[in-house]
Amino acid sequence: MMKKCFSLAVYIAIAFAIVSGCGGGKVSSLGPPTTDDIQFGKIIGVNYGPFRDGQSPLTGVYPTREQMKEDMPILKKMAHFIRTYSVTNGLEQIPELAGQYGLKVVPTAWLGPNPAANSKEIANLITVTKKNTNIPFVAVGSESLLRGDVTKEKLKEHIAYVKQRISVPVTTGEPWHVWNDNPDLADAVDIIFINVHPYWERQPIENAVAYVLMRYEEIKAKYPNKHVILSETGWPSAGAENGAAVPSLENQRRFIKELMSEAIKQNIGFFLFEAFDERWKREVEGEVGAHWGFYNSQREQKHDFGSLLPASP
Repeated sequence: MMKKCFSLAVYIAIAFAIVSGCGGGKVSSLGPPTTDDIQFGKIIGVNYGPFRDGQSPLTGVYPTREQMKEDMPILKKMAHFIRTYSVTNGLEQIPELAGQYGLKVVPTAWLGPNPAANSKEIANLITVTKKNTNIPFVAVGSESLLRGDVTKEKLKEHIAYVKQRISVPVTTGEPWHVWNDNPDLADAVDIIFINVHPYWERQPIENAVAYVLMRYEEIKAKYPNKHVILSETGWPSAGAENGAAVPSLENQRRFIKELMSEAIKQNIGFFLFEAFDERWKREVEGEVGAHWGFYNSQREQKHDFGSLLPASP
């Protein structure tokens, strides 16, 4: 048993290597990181939504500081790099809490249809970034163009505003086709942060990882002078079928294992979607929305880390 744990610890240390002093990355000793300082192919992280059962941004019931702190050692088992989706209503505490556990954070200012709420998110993003040293880059918005919550011109305006006030790279998260169709948005950011979800695009599990890599390569080829990171990609463990895409625990495990293997081989940075199941998402996406986590909402692990290891030579 001890031998298995040791092997897993070694593998995780390599596979989840990220930008840190002891993780094989490089961070400038002269100031905040720039795109030249970040080893993008070494970023293997996880998207973190902290909402537990009975909590939801739709009802205004948010996690407590203690609950988010309890999540940090669990997240540390998965990666040393997390991405969040808001910096208001207490979620702005996450970078500070994560720093206590050696976690780096990519915070996102959530942009919705409410301009006043967006202004608060952006102000907090700037404040949080200036206060915490474990933030290598930030995101202004997550699929805000896809939802139609802001116009492209307004999004670019928000991005420029943030870039003028912080010294780390700035991006926004959108699906691959939004980036493909909007070169001027790519010009506005320092990093291209793409979401590729083969489940939503009705792909069979046999082709899921190949599909993700195809879309990644398309965007990388279109913008050769920009760093490209997969900001969201994953597979649900339960819920309705979507064409040829079938949610199941086995398919989720297969997707994660194949994605990790290919990303490490090809030096592709990605954030797995997502750390924990969040039941509130049923209200938005149906039953399948509540089953994307590596852990369930009770913080119980769905898959043994050992099942994701490559075969021994």
